[in-house]
Amino acid sequence: MKVKLLSAICLCVAIISFFGSTNEKKSDVDHILSKVEENQNMMKTMEANISQTIFMQGQTITSNGKIYIKKPDLMRMDIISPKKLTTIMNDKEKMMYMKLEDGQVIKQRMPDTGEFSNMNFTFNHEEMEEKYIIREIGAKSDIRTIELSPKNEKDTMRIELQIDIGKGVIVKSMSKDVINHIEINVEFSDLQQIDGRYWIAKTIITNAKVEENSIKTIIIYSNLKINEDLKDSLFKYNTLNGGS
Repeated sequence: MKVKLLSAICLCVAIISFFGSTNEKKSDVDHILSKVEENQNMMKTMEANISQTIFMQGQTITSNGKIYIKKPDLMRMDIISPKKLTTIMNDKEKMMYMKLEDGQVIKQRMPDTGEFSNMNFTFNHEEMEEKYIIREIGAKSDIRTIELSPKNEKDTMRIELQIDIGKGVIVKSMSKDVINHIEINVEFSDLQQIDGRYWIAKTIITNAKVEENSIKTIIIYSNLKINEDLKDSLFKYNTLNGGS
């Protein structure tokens, strides 16, 4: 179960990044984040084949299946090999449901690893400014590095985002919580252009460490379908028990 829980954490952070008072460069930062917001929020739904490889505790586990995302808060993944596993995440309910190959259905609270673990797939930089002190800390060619420091002292997750300003996409996110011993780094590559305007990453590599447990996850998407109609019923708990 620990493997499943850490895998869920990696999946949450990767998907969210895929889609969630400053210094004198505030206007530049606003412009950069506005481009990211426009790019990421153009996608309302996504359906794709998914290949996920997990490296953990000396084991390598590769699984294949399909993933469905519906903004702002629904995700379903149907793994068909090597073992059948269906996972539904619902941020509105803060719940995760898993149906195992033997038919057993497990219901549990979604893992919480800080602000960016929430399954809100929308990206709103104005809401981010309410919660974080945001500043630009680095620039190299078209890549800008943005630092997010929580305004609330109780929030201990600090985040850095590397953004390709030409494409308006996050290419790397680095999250670190020294109090709760959590460190999560996510890289996004193999960018595909959608409708000649927007960009989406087809490969996501996540390296996570929670206390003494480390895990690396590689996610590869293929046969992407963007903004097609996905019924809410696809993400309902009762569908795991044969309901419609």
